[in-house]
Amino acid sequence: GLYDDCNITDNNHNCVIPSFYNGEEISVIGKWAFNSCYSLKNIKLSDSIADIEVEAFYFCEGLKHIEFGSNLKHIGDYAFLECIKLKSVTLPSSLLSIGVKAFGNCNALTSVTLGKNLSIIGLNAFSNCKKLKNIYVSKENEYFSSKNGILYNKEGTEIVIYPPGRKDREFIIPDGVTSIGKGCFSTNKYLER
Repeated sequence: GLYDDCNITDNNHNCVIPSFYNGEEISVIGKWAFNSCYSLKNIKLSDSIADIEVEAFYFCEGLKHIEFGSNLKHIGDYAFLECIKLKSVTLPSSLLSIGVKAFGNCNALTSVTLGKNLSIIGLNAFSNCKKLKNIYVSKENEYFSSKNGILYNKEGTEIVIYPPGRKDREFIIPDGVTSIGKGCFSTNKYLER
């Protein structure tokens, strides 16, 4: 990636992406920018960042925390795939879309909070997140809702994501649900019926 040696981190393995670098505004974290940057532990994105592209933080296995800027619009496919120490994610209200497997295989991830403007969640965005038990959504979101940590469409007629880390052996589909999203239950290993 662009920062293979992670030279921009401090001695504590923290990284702050500024709004400007060499007089140029930074608005995109490019494809593979931090790919396999193993020593990166914490990252803070400035408010100027609008897009995180494909595999930007793929396999940053030391990454534990990320603070998103307030103007982030898109998280690309596989952006945080295999960030196995990432524990929780609070996405800004500005976010519109999350790509395919964007947070796949984030094994330490226990909870996710989705903002009010999110309208697109890619297939298997949180697949194989073995400890993910709850997905929360802003009550102002017009597209999604959360009931008991399970992600539904706003109307509650479709189950969008059943968190992979929920350890229930049985789940009774609530009244009013008429469809189940593609891959909704695919990586939960605990459900038996």
